[in-house]
Amino acid sequence: KYFGEYLKTDLTSGYINEVNIYDYRLKDLHSNNRSETYTLKSSFRLPSFGRFRFTINLGDELQKAACLDYDKTQLRNMLSASAISDININDRLMLQAQLRDIIVSGEKSVPEFTLGASFKTDRQGQDILKANISRNVKYPSLNDLFWSPGGNPGLKREVSIGGEIAFSHSGERSNLIYSDFSAALFDAQVTDLIQWAQGTNSYWEARNLKSVNAGGAEISATTFYNPGITRLKLLTSYALTRSVITSSDVANDASIGSQLIYTPWHVINAVFTGEYGMFRLQSSLLFNSRRYTLSDNSEFLRGYLVNDLSAGIFMKSKNTKINIDISVDNLLNAVYESTTGYPMPLRTFMIDLLLTFNPK
Repeated sequence: KYFGEYLKTDLTSGYINEVNIYDYRLKDLHSNNRSETYTLKSSFRLPSFGRFRFTINLGDELQKAACLDYDKTQLRNMLSASAISDININDRLMLQAQLRDIIVSGEKSVPEFTLGASFKTDRQGQDILKANISRNVKYPSLNDLFWSPGGNPGLKREVSIGGEIAFSHSGERSNLIYSDFSAALFDAQVTDLIQWAQGTNSYWEARNLKSVNAGGAEISATTFYNPGITRLKLLTSYALTRSVITSSDVANDASIGSQLIYTPWHVINAVFTGEYGMFRLQSSLLFNSRRYTLSDNSEFLRGYLVNDLSAGIFMKSKNTKINIDISVDNLLNAVYESTTGYPMPLRTFMIDLLLTFNPK
């Protein structure tokens, strides 16, 4: 990293090598799976001109993968460049813009963009109204393209155009009890959405869905109560997601107007955390409504409620820290499946011990 008077820049370079050796002697199967990723990224933040700021990002990633389920070693290069700018019109209104492009081997580029604005409805900035419109591009992964069986070398990239409007409120930190709140509405039209689904064979297949409309609302609130050495926090959130197929290349497709498979309409989260001196207690609830398993919504997995509970103690001496946590996952012993035929664990107990030594 370099931070000068007129220029701020950083350079990141990385290499990742993953090896997975799998032996299944009953089937005389030996699998040697390898992947490599070379990454080079940089950013340049140019001098601010009054209320105007401008940043340029450049990056390149070379992907190489070979495994039992690929016909041959696959190579792909992804070169990206983006420009980000924002300008403070005044003390309460800020405009933002971003332009990004990814050039992928053998693909025609489709630029991404985001245009947004944020407005402080009060001079202290506790209440902020935000809005943006964007076009995003998602390229299929190497597994989407080449995994055998089910990969689809003919997959198209996924393109979405949509917008969001959001409001956030920050509570007064000096109060004994205060709350942060946020709410957002979003909607996007997705073309050629990439999805893995069970095909006519017994295995899952990657495919493009011609047109999908994804919209909904998200609400979250966090309440803090800090009387002395006691610290309490309650986080709650709710998401309503409507993701339906709006058009198809298949004649008389029964999935048009239906919710995407494994996408719940309703998701509710609640997490309570309490700390008193060296003691900590946390309880969380997660509710997922039914998830459809067929594209015409004729079959589904029922909704479920999962409760996790954990308690711990934190002790510290001059050079040592000790964390002891006891947790119970799925306290209510809910019976549910992640996907059809894959049940999730019932009530599970765990003990964690973490020792940290610092001679300094």
